[in-house]
Amino acid sequence: MMPGFFLFQDFNFILPITILKRFGHGGPKMKFFFTTLSLSILLMLLSCGNNKNVHIEGIDGPYILLSDQTLIMTMTFKDSTQKSVTTYKLPQFQNAYVEIGPSNNGELSISYKFDILELIEFDDGKLPLINLPDERAIPGMVGGSLPGIDFAINNFEYSSLYLSANHLGLFIPVTNFEKFYSITSFDYFINNKKAGSITMVGKEADQHIPGILLMLDFDQDVKDDLLTYLSSK
Repeated sequence: MMPGFFLFQDFNFILPITILKRFGHGGPKMKFFFTTLSLSILLMLLSCGNNKNVHIEGIDGPYILLSDQTLIMTMTFKDSTQKSVTTYKLPQFQNAYVEIGPSNNGELSISYKFDILELIEFDDGKLPLINLPDERAIPGMVGGSLPGIDFAINNFEYSSLYLSANHLGLFIPVTNFEKFYSITSFDYFINNKKAGSITMVGKEADQHIPGILLMLDFDQDVKDDLLTYLSSK
């Protein structure tokens, strides 16, 4: 198994093509979901200084997985339920999808699935520079922006994907961060190795959109590791 990534050998999924609704920044008031989640945000480090990821109350993940030629980011909202599966095709990509469906326990799970080689070879010059969905600067990025796309899917309006020469990121809106009034970042680890950052984006003003920003390192060393993994398949 390639260092730095979880590997699921037998992870299968269906990929129906559904075009996503696109929107610009500053659109209509966001409709928030997950009202059953606690409004109090408890961020607890599982083990300080021991390469463990921050724990977010009510959420399992996010996790990064590898399956065949696919890189998957998945997370589960433990206080919400889901019965059906819906799959959306991400714009600008040939083989990139978002799937919303039930976990093994019937909880709501969201998974982003990317063809690894397409990610590595993707020309980020095709993408505009964007900030967070509410136009706040992306934490830790020079100039506060990265090449990316905005998209809306059922229950997750104002989502964003970021892809540059050195970063792969996702912004997932989460309503229970409405009562969290700051932006707080933590190191993100995969297999006990630092692989990027995870940021709790709070609602500092009425027009702000709260959520989780997962920003993975995606420099040449990571790409070389992924290519080595692909060559072993």
